[in-house]
Amino acid sequence: MPDQLPVRKEYQHLPEQKKSVEEYIRSAVKASANFLPLVGGPLAELIDSTWVPHHVKKMEEWYASVDETLRQLLEQGRITMEQLYADERFASIFQKTSKAYLDNVEAFKRPALQSALKAALTKEIPLDKKYLFLRMIEDLSEAQLLILKDVYDNSKSDDYKYQQQIESELSAKYAGGDDQYFALLKKGLESYHLLSYSSTDVVQNDGVQWNMVPSTIGTEFLEYITSE
Repeated sequence: MPDQLPVRKEYQHLPEQKKSVEEYIRSAVKASANFLPLVGGPLAELIDSTWVPHHVKKMEEWYASVDETLRQLLEQGRITMEQLYADERFASIFQKTSKAYLDNVEAFKRPALQSALKAALTKEIPLDKKYLFLRMIEDLSEAQLLILKDVYDNSKSDDYKYQQQIESELSAKYAGGDDQYFALLKKGLESYHLLSYSSTDVVQNDGVQWNMVPSTIGTEFLEYITSE
């Protein structure tokens, strides 16, 4: 298989623009923080010596990941280059996901965004839901996404824990035992209706135990951002 994906003739000039990537990112970084009028000074030095190279590295990392994903899908016969050229929806998802990847600083979101881009090509769900799932990755913190994953794993476990116990463990793990902080993290998940609660017939410590599991949309979202 060739080292690079086939390139349509009208796009063959694009590699010549690679030398301008750093200039583009430098402008984007400065513009995003309203730094365009800045000339000289320690902040300008910080942007040029640290932020721009870091963004260049992340961009190269992201493009390499996307390239590998497309190679795999092409080899598996799940997509064709003709489909990619004609799919404006994928182009839109790619642009939005690329921006989210470059802006992100949380480790768990990197594979989540990579999976989301792949799922956008392979899963038959409405475009607006794909946009919504991407916005949820951006809006929710890494801790919130990991909490949802742990709740999902608990719901499938042979050692299932009811709400009171699992919340206590998650609070200690992700909020340092600060229950008010954990309540805020959980509220963020609830704002997207990602959690579901139901009572049980189990009584412990003089109280009825409750289930806390991912909702239907919560399960779909988590599987969307963790699919291989």
